[in-house]
Amino acid sequence: MDESIQGILIFTAIIVVSSLLWHSILKKFFAAVVGSVVTTVVAFQIVNYIHIGYLDPFFIIAIGVSAIIATFISVAIGTLYNAARKRRIKNGIKAYKIK
Repeated sequence: MDESIQGILIFTAIIVVSSLLWHSILKKFFAAVVGSVVTTVVAFQIVNYIHIGYLDPFFIIAIGVSAIIATFISVAIGTLYNAARKRRIKNGIKAYKIK
């Protein structure tokens, strides 16, 4: 597995985890998407800095491209999450409570 595939897999994992966390915490869709995108972009740049040892000279471009990709994926995950939330409310199932 070369570095580009590793980067894509790490980026995807960061997006999925960030989106699920933000959409589970916030009920407002737009706020959750923005929080998820910002967290994803910052976390990916930090991981990239740790991996290569210096700040990528084209990090501004990387921020823009990763933000666009993260937005699409976060919207997709948020749509699915909200649909599951509405179905759970419709069926009368309350949120899980920690005892």
